[in-house]
Amino acid sequence: DSGVEYPAAWSVQIPSLNLEMEIQPYMANQEMNVSYIYWEGAVQVSGERNGQSVAGNGYVEMTGYARSMQEDF
Repeated sequence: DSGVEYPAAWSVQIPSLNLEMEIQPYMANQEMNVSYIYWEGAVQVSGERNGQSVAGNGYVEMTGYARSMQEDF
């Protein structure tokens, strides 16, 4: 574990779509430490749109939290 903290869970609201969602990782530690340290992993999505339950699965990748990657590109 690198000790890097990632914002791996979110609350998302899109008022124009009447949509509210919670996004949570399936597993807490999905950090990869290869040529770069980054977080990638499966997430679950749940919430409501127009008063109806919505749910799904997704994938998130977060880079740049351990260090900037800008100089590498």
